[in-house]
Order: sequence, then C-alpha cells, then structure tokens
Amino acid sequence: MSSPTSSTRPLERILRGLSKFPHRGSTTEEELAAAQFLAQELNLQGFTPLEQRFESPKTYSWNVVGAAGLLTLGAIFGADLSEVSRLGIALEVLGAWWLIAHFSLSKHFMDYFIPTASSQNVLTRFGKGEKHLIIMAHYDTAKSAFLYHPARVKGFRLNFIINIALAVLAPIITTLAQYFNDFAVVLYLFALFFGVTALIFFLRERNEPFVNGANDNASGVAAACELASRMWGQPNTRVTLLLTGCEEVGAVGAKAFLGTLEPTEFADTLVLNLDNIGKGNLYFATGEGMLEYVPYAKEAVEIAREVARDGNLNNNITELEFRLAYFDTLPFAKAGVPCLSLIALESGTPPNWHWPTDTLEHVEIACIEHAVDFAEQVAWKWLRTLQLN
Repeated sequence: MSSPTSSTRPLERILRGLSKFPHRGSTTEEELAAAQFLAQELNLQGFTPLEQRFESPKTYSWNVVGAAGLLTLGAIFGADLSEVSRLGIALEVLGAWWLIAHFSLSKHFMDYFIPTASSQNVLTRFGKGEKHLIIMAHYDTAKSAFLYHPARVKGFRLNFIINIALAVLAPIITTLAQYFNDFAVVLYLFALFFGVTALIFFLRERNEPFVNGANDNASGVAAACELASRMWGQPNTRVTLLLTGCEEVGAVGAKAFLGTLEPTEFADTLVLNLDNIGKGNLYFATGEGMLEYVPYAKEAVEIAREVARDGNLNNNITELEFRLAYFDTLPFAKAGVPCLSLIALESGTPPNWHWPTDTLEHVEIACIEHAVDFAEQVAWKWLRTLQLN
C-alpha cells in the first residue's frame, strides 16, 4: 500500500464531508452513502478500504416500546387482583428483563421480533506486528427525542435510572397487591407511567428527525482518520481503522467486528475510541456501563493517566466513569479487550447531544485536534510498553 498523501489533511475534509449529509441514520440510505464517502476518502489517502456487512435493528425505540408495553399490560393485569394477575407478574418480569438486557447490550431473544436492515462497517488495515491498535469511531447518527431537549437532557441519566427502578419494582408491587389490595392503585400509576413511555418512543419513530451529527460523531470519525494517517508506516505497528455503523442502535457494528477477532489476540489489542470530541472539555473514560459498570483494563487506563499528566498537551484532561450512555467499546470491554474512549463534555453531557443543533457551526476544530494529539500519545505509549514487555 502506498503512503497516505502527506499534502492532504483528512481531518477537516472528512468532518465537512460527513456534515454535508442531512443525517447518517442507522441502516438508512444516507448511512450507506456516508460509508461510500468514507471509503473514497480512505482510498484518496492511499489506504485500502474494506467493507464489513451486517444486519442491524433500524432503531432502539422498538425495544423500549416493547418493554414498556409489556410493563404497562403487566401492571393493568396485576391490578385486577384475580387469576390474571399471575400473567401480569410474568409480563412485568419479561418487560423489566428486556429493558435491562437491551441497555446492557446483552443478547436476548426479543431481538428476533425487532425489524432489521443491512448496514456496514468501513475499515482499513495496515502495518505488521504482534501488537494491534484498533482506532474506532462510529459514523451513524441518531434520531432526536423528547428527553434530549436541552432543557431536559441533564436529567437523562436520572430518568433512565427511574425507569429501570420502576421496571424492577413492578412485579414486586404486583405480588404485594395480592396480599394488600391498596397496592392496586399504585399499579395503575405504574401502567400510566410505562404507557406514556411507550407512547413517547412510538412518537419518536413517527415524528422525530435524524440529527446531522457533526459532533456525534463526524468529529470522532475525522479524528480517527487523522490519527490513522499519523500512525501509518511506523515499524512494528499493526493498525485497524474501524469506522462503525449502527452504534446508535446498540453498538451493532462494533459487535460485528468483535466477532472477527481471535480471543488469543485480545490481550495485545487496544481499542481506542473517539466519540463526541468536537466541543467541550476532553475526558478519557476509565470504564462504562449504564447499569453494570465495566472497568477498562488497568494497563490502558494507567497509560492514559500518564499522558494526561504530561504538560506537553497544555490542557486539562480529566478521567471519568462513563455511565450516561454506552460507547462502541462496551462489547470489547465486556469481552476482555483493553479499551479507552475519549469524549468531550459540557456540564456532564455532549454539547447538542442528539438534537437538531448538532451541526458543523457548533464544532471546534481545535477540540478535535486536541483529542487526536492525546490519542496519538496514548497509542505510542501503549505500543512501546507492550513491546518492552
């Protein structure tokens, strides 16, 4: 493979090129067109682009609608205080399990009832060596939603915890209602709550637009491509640039690629993920999980801490336990692959997160460059440390 064109800087061109698409919604024609654009860009840079096809749900909303619908019916049946209440308990247990399994990115049989469509990862591989660096960023975009409104988004985590807590409580309350009839009133309130939740996500699919996604995650894709161009041609360096589809509907592209790795190479691999890095203060995650927290490998986290303390970067970079949502790294981390994810936040959330204002004019090139500089130092320190071992 020829060297990437040194006179062409991919960062700004890819950022602007992806932002020209109205959106890159998971499994849509626009996502496919964006994948083709990225393949052309990689080819222009001298890389050999590859495509990995997979099937993916079109949205995560139907998981929420389905789980909330079961919880609604279960609460109504449970409040009946007759033989049908046993069915209510079963429906509530199934609904709570479905909700928890989905947001833990765990495989579950209810997935077979969710409509799917074709999607793709775009990737390229270069270099040789025992150590493997995967530079990852997702290029798809999400639909907006009621909870992502700027006035409500800071309560996103709290709202999620309340939903999970009530889902777990529902079958317990239904059981208590068989012995204490006054709990039946509470169950009708549960039915109202989960019924409204199901309606909100149903209307999301009918009415809400896909966002442009300049920050989430054209910024990360541009940074990943820039980092790959810096890594090219270095000795004893095996790199995969992985641009994933369908992150927004359950890290489906990341799961598909994980399935191609041999478990014997997990320990010598670092997945370096860049997500929402176009505005705000830069953080590196030490682990993630909306419910079960999955810490990243200690050796990777310690290297990030060392780089963050390095005065050469001339900026404060903070670590955090990321519990707001999930990254594409979560399937890798659960499998035991060393990971790091970078994200920029303002007041605890990505700026313009999943909202129509996530457009190019709200992205700062300097923030992306800062993330690339940090990621590059982490990558080299990781590779040197492993080579010394």
